[in-house]
Amino acid sequence: MIRKISAGLRIYLLLIAFWILLLSCGDRDWQKPGGEMSSGESVRSVTLTETEIRWLEEHPVIRIAPDPDFKPIEFIDQNGVYQGVAADMISELEKIIGFKIEVVPAGTWTDSVNKFKRGEVDILGAIVKTKEREEFSLFSDSIISVHGGIFTSKDMDFGQTLNGFKGKRIAVVRNYAAHGLIEKEYPDIKLVIVPDIITGLAKVTSGAVDAYVENIANVSCYIYELGLSNIYLVGYTDFEYDWRIGIRKDLPELVGIINKGLLEIPEARREELVDRWIKIKVKGFQLDLTDIMLFFILVFAALLLISFFWIRSLRLAVKKQKIAEGDLISSEERFRSVIEQSIDGIILIDNTGIVSHWNSAMEKMTGYTRIEIIGSSIWDAQYRLMPDSIKSEELYGHLKAGFLAGLKPEMNLWNYKINDQIMQRADGQIINVQDVSFKIKVKDDFIIGTFMRDVTELKKAEHDRIQSERSYREIFNATSDAIVILKMADVKILDVNNTMVVLFEYGKHEILNMSLEELSVDEPPYDAPAFHNHIEDCRLNGYSSFEWKMRTKGGVTLWIEVNMKRSNIGDTDSIITILRDISARKNNQELIIQNEKMMSVGGLAAGMAHEINNPLAGLLQSTSVLSHRLGNEVKLESNTKAAEEAGISMAGLKKYLDLREIPRMLSSIHESGKRITEIVNNILSFSRKSDDRRLAFDMNNLLDKSIELASTDYNLKKEYDFKQIEIIKKYDENLPEVICEGSKIQQVLINILRNGAQAMHIDRVKKPVFTVQTHKDEEENFVVIEIGNNGPHMSGDVKKRIFEPFYTTKPTGIGTGLGLSVSYFIIKENHGGSLSVESNPGEGVNFIIKLPCKS
Repeated sequence: MIRKISAGLRIYLLLIAFWILLLSCGDRDWQKPGGEMSSGESVRSVTLTETEIRWLEEHPVIRIAPDPDFKPIEFIDQNGVYQGVAADMISELEKIIGFKIEVVPAGTWTDSVNKFKRGEVDILGAIVKTKEREEFSLFSDSIISVHGGIFTSKDMDFGQTLNGFKGKRIAVVRNYAAHGLIEKEYPDIKLVIVPDIITGLAKVTSGAVDAYVENIANVSCYIYELGLSNIYLVGYTDFEYDWRIGIRKDLPELVGIINKGLLEIPEARREELVDRWIKIKVKGFQLDLTDIMLFFILVFAALLLISFFWIRSLRLAVKKQKIAEGDLISSEERFRSVIEQSIDGIILIDNTGIVSHWNSAMEKMTGYTRIEIIGSSIWDAQYRLMPDSIKSEELYGHLKAGFLAGLKPEMNLWNYKINDQIMQRADGQIINVQDVSFKIKVKDDFIIGTFMRDVTELKKAEHDRIQSERSYREIFNATSDAIVILKMADVKILDVNNTMVVLFEYGKHEILNMSLEELSVDEPPYDAPAFHNHIEDCRLNGYSSFEWKMRTKGGVTLWIEVNMKRSNIGDTDSIITILRDISARKNNQELIIQNEKMMSVGGLAAGMAHEINNPLAGLLQSTSVLSHRLGNEVKLESNTKAAEEAGISMAGLKKYLDLREIPRMLSSIHESGKRITEIVNNILSFSRKSDDRRLAFDMNNLLDKSIELASTDYNLKKEYDFKQIEIIKKYDENLPEVICEGSKIQQVLINILRNGAQAMHIDRVKKPVFTVQTHKDEEENFVVIEIGNNGPHMSGDVKKRIFEPFYTTKPTGIGTGLGLSVSYFIIKENHGGSLSVESNPGEGVNFIIKLPCKS
């Protein structure tokens, strides 16, 4: 709705006020802007300073780039003529100031702005002042202000706000004021950017968007021209469109000149120019506070006019017929009855500023009786109602001067605008009120009235609502768990807290366009069908709890504990979902399980050693004796004597044994026995601490010796050439010494080097590299040794089991699967340190050893 109501429209509304009572509440209809511009008042010259006059002489032509398609504010018609409210206002300025306006055509509003930024034009005809635009433009005083409207294709109740469209699709024109304002103030709304108003209205009509937001002046024009009968105004936005003339930042002198020119345009002429292009016809009225008060104003004004005309006619008739005196009294009584029955406070004052009416509602609202007020001046009454904390002689003087100025017949300060005020009752109580004033001319006289309503409870309720919302939002965002509000119907995300944004590394607007399934790893059993089963469980039972794997924007996989609870939020059936990151807990559980597995082996080791070592010793001893008696020692006297007694020769016996490969078998039995001995000795390492003497060792030196030993070992086996592996050393030269069993630590280092070399050989790495690093962990007081290689990636399952006894990824017969298990116990149990492994795709494998520093 337009802020100012023209004088002609006021009279028209007053004449139909009683008819409004008989009409049904209905939808808003729109009247086409039209008519030729009236001649208006005579043009008056503006008073300029010498500097301003000199500036105009140097700049006689002012270039403008209007929006070519922004009816009815400004546009270029089919004949190429600059038209609209802004065009008429600038035409008035052209006459008043005396400069010449040159129109520079542009294809779109964006083109106009770009021309302005490049300095190709001097002014923009109509532009809303925003913080973003203040960076490239100066602004004149306001030339026209109208409400922003919300338009839909659904016949919704009037009074909708942008808060009701969270998560909905709203169309706005690119670079128009609504674009930036909604994007900044309502991030939960899904903006659909369109190139122009017609496209935006078309998307509303087709159902492609839920609503279109723009000022009601522009939209009313296009609705009429396009014949769009299925588009409704369902509410106002919380920002008004206050159009000004945009002026280049390098032309500050022009701002003052234009503002002086605008002051010379009479209010009546401004209203005439606005009414020519923007008119809103109201079929019915909507039951919001603004319309209710306007309705009461119109009804009261109509009654007032009728009563005055009636009273005047009766007074004339009294001279001719005294019988009419009774009717006149009855009319006045009806008039007073209307005022007294009003639920709103009503004040009437005469043309001298004296209060003539103070109804019962005003008495109840203010605590002052009509006897105390009627007959006093309006500024005295107003001053009495002001809070004591702001009263002063200076304020009283300003108040009186303002009212006296407004009482002048040519002034029109009462324009049906709703004002918010703070008032102090007679008992000292402070209340909030809304008032609207009007001035009605009756021939050569006029009367001024004010409707007033106590809105203290409404203000308190709104304040409490805002405080509640703020408290909820602070708690919502302060919690350490991620919170997601899902809509039950389609399981879409309605809202998330800050923890959710931080945890998953997405912007809030990005998450609101996603679903929780999209954040899942989407690998069985953590895929979309399984997730929907949990949703269905929540629907049926009211809650659901489960563990889930999800992935951040950066690709990091997280273990998430999910707790869902069905709830009702704002009449919307919803699911409150709490997401807790339990990745660390999961990792700790895996470490505990791993440690328990290792401990269990230690408990079995001693028994296994006793059960295996005794028969193993007999086996090895027997195979050794057999080798001596049947091998190269057959010439022993005892052997020869036994053969002769058996009736065979030693040569024949040896030949028989060779033919039957008995010596090879004995050798194989002996080698197998030695292998069993090695396995048993490794197992024993789990269950007993070495009695070796512990000394202080330099880990850098120990690493060098281990690398040298590993190199010699591989050269002898001739499986691969260890010397072909590049060794990159990054040693901390100030590394403290470590108290340890040097031979045991060397065993660990050689195990890791040997495993890495074999893995790179099997994977046929072209340029195998070991990166060996040392440094001190100051926080935990540990010496850290890292041995990394560029071999094959180690999967998650392998990482979990790599330190388990007898677990190996090597082919059968190669290795025992005990090397890393023994290494783990040497570091963990014997030295109080830690051994871990890291492996990411494309980065090879890195073993990390931590040993306590020398104390």
